[in-house]
Amino acid sequence: MGYVLLLIVIVIIYYGFKNRRDNKILDLLPEQFVVFDLETTGPDAKKHEVIELAAMRVSREYSTTVTFQTLVKPQTNIQQAIVGLTGITQEMLDSDGALLADALERFGEFVGDARLVSFDAKLKKAFLNAAIARCNMAPLRNPVSCALKMARRAWPNRKSYRLAEIASDEHVKVDGEHRVLENCRRTLAVYEAAAFKLKSVR
Repeated sequence: MGYVLLLIVIVIIYYGFKNRRDNKILDLLPEQFVVFDLETTGPDAKKHEVIELAAMRVSREYSTTVTFQTLVKPQTNIQQAIVGLTGITQEMLDSDGALLADALERFGEFVGDARLVSFDAKLKKAFLNAAIARCNMAPLRNPVSCALKMARRAWPNRKSYRLAEIASDEHVKVDGEHRVLENCRRTLAVYEAAAFKLKSVR
């Protein structure tokens, strides 16, 4: 009987601590923010194109998480190396890809004025800005947080800063190594953990 009571007390203490930690994380995060990621035809934002765009709008209390995802039809056919890397085929883009301007317009409506969060945000924002400029659209003025920079500050002695490995350390298991919506979920976990560690959202 005494052992059972002790076990109950331990469980209560554990979950009480966990809830206090979760509340501290929630207090740090923006009330609303959008985690986004994208896939491209190559590494150079000046000459390569966006072929997939995804985002998650997250409320601080996690009561609602709304997702956005679209394939984007590029002006040129994608190379086989990109197909192997992303799992996105030319056939998928031809049949389901949106025009770039339409995809960006819907993305802009989805994010509104919320803070944007991405892994390697400088590169992702460069692709977004280049795509927006090609369509002669107004640039995004949203504040941006880089989960990669935050991770480097939060855990300076890591041997690897690959998104999948950091997220795995936070016990995030999702399918689809390279699809961007799954990467948004990984980025969210890294952003949350780094924000808690740094006591900062950027």
